[in-house]
Amino acid sequence: MNNLSKNNKGQSTIEFLSTFTFVIAFFFVFAKIGLNFTHSYLLQYANFMASRAYLVADNKIPGDSLARSKANQVFQSYNVVNCGPDCALKFNSKQTTDWFLTGTYLDYKTKFSLMKVLTGDIDMSFRIESFLGKEPTIRECLVRVCQSFSEVTTASGAGNCSSTLTTIYDNGC
Repeated sequence: MNNLSKNNKGQSTIEFLSTFTFVIAFFFVFAKIGLNFTHSYLLQYANFMASRAYLVADNKIPGDSLARSKANQVFQSYNVVNCGPDCALKFNSKQTTDWFLTGTYLDYKTKFSLMKVLTGDIDMSFRIESFLGKEPTIRECLVRVCQSFSEVTTASGAGNCSSTLTTIYDNGC
């Protein structure tokens, strides 16, 4: 006969440590996911406020360099850290192909979780957009209104419209 007795004194300790490790890892995964969402909400708000600043900074001249600098200034005032090296405010304006989507956007990447054992080394890519639409600048309004008046009366004093009842439409300027 074998005189070796089976000793189960360490079994509960091993089970507790393995379960405790899994619970702690699970907690950190969900804590990182919560931090990712919180950080993206902060970036969304900062981007929205920068987009508003971009849309209202009208310098009455063609181009939007003043509006871009104001938007960057507002975005930087929120002190958004850990956004990544490529996280910079980008602009859609009337000079781009998607001019009807006028506003700001930014792209950034972050890790899905801190626990590479459970989730691997997965990057999450976020795009934060705030396209509010841009009203015409004062200069654009002036050009449109002057063009409307020039269509009503020509240099000789005779109108070139087909009707005597003409409405001057300034597109909300």
